[in-house]
Order: sequence, then structure tokens, then C-alpha cells
Amino acid sequence: MAKPRQSTTSSRVAGKAAKFNPSTWYQQHEALTLHLLHMTVKALATPAGADDISNHAQDVDHAHSALRRHAQIIVGHAVPVVLARDGVRTIPFEQLAEAKAKVAALECELHILRATQPVAQERGQAAGSQAFAAGGQAMRADIVNMLSRRLAAFSAASRRFPAMAVRLGQAAGMLKVAKKEIEEIRS
Repeated sequence: MAKPRQSTTSSRVAGKAAKFNPSTWYQQHEALTLHLLHMTVKALATPAGADDISNHAQDVDHAHSALRRHAQIIVGHAVPVVLARDGVRTIPFEQLAEAKAKVAALECELHILRATQPVAQERGQAAGSQAFAAGGQAMRADIVNMLSRRLAAFSAASRRFPAMAVRLGQAAGMLKVAKKEIEEIRS
């Protein structure tokens, strides 16, 4: 024989079916929340060396436990989740809250670093542009050296092969123009 299904407006309390009244539940939950807040403030206001600290911590723990038990009337043991942007997957709320806390901490750290490091960034940019300029000069010097070696090779080849001297002279002329342009850029 199948058990009759419990309606959504009732809950099990101490083995008995009880009618669920949302207004009453909300008022009770608000009272429990205020009690937890009161116990937390009371515990925080207690001086550090007082003997009552452990009692206040227990009071906060009991108030929190009562609030969670009361919330379970509605949510049961369900884990709160958030629907992902795609509308299909769900993300556990704790994971989302943890990720948001990490982002907030990293943004705060970035803000602090940007506020304290503007001079270092300017120095780094100046050093970077100097290194870039030095690299460009070194590259142009290498190209000029390579062209000078090629021109020397063309000159040696035109002496060795007099029949090809005119064509080699034309090719060398183009290299001389390129070398001259690079040397102008370098200076």
C-alpha cells in the first residue's frame, strides 16, 4: 500500500504533519536572525580577557544552529545553487561566493599595487624603451656588417670573374644604397 503524498504546504515536525504558514515561519525566522545578530554583537563586545567568552561563543553557536534548523523547514537539506549563464548547468553557491571573494581580494590587491607603484612603472617603461632602442641599434649594426661583407664578396667576385663584373656591380649598387639608408637611420 502506497503512502499518501505529503502536500507542499505542510511539514513534518516531531513525526506529525503540521500545516505550514509562511507568515508565521517568516516572523519566527526574523526573530531567530535578530537573536543571532544580538548574540554575535554581544560576543564581539566582550573584552578579550573576560571569562564569558566561551559562553558567548556557545550562545552564538546555538543561535546559528537554531536558525539553520528553522531554515531547513523550507529548504530541507538542499544545497543552494545558482543557475549558470547558459541556463542549463548549476553552480554551488559556496563555489560562486568563494570565486567572488577571490576576485574582490585580487582587485583590492591590484588597486593597492597600482597606487604604490606608478613611479616604478614609469621607470620600467623608460628602461623598456631604452632596451628597445638599443636592440634596434644593434640590429641595424648587424645588418650593416652583413651588407659590408656581401659588398666585399661582390668586389672579390668581380675581380675573380671579370666577365660578370658589370652584373655584380649592379647588384652591389643596390646593396650600397640599402647600406647607406640603414646607416642614415642609425645616425
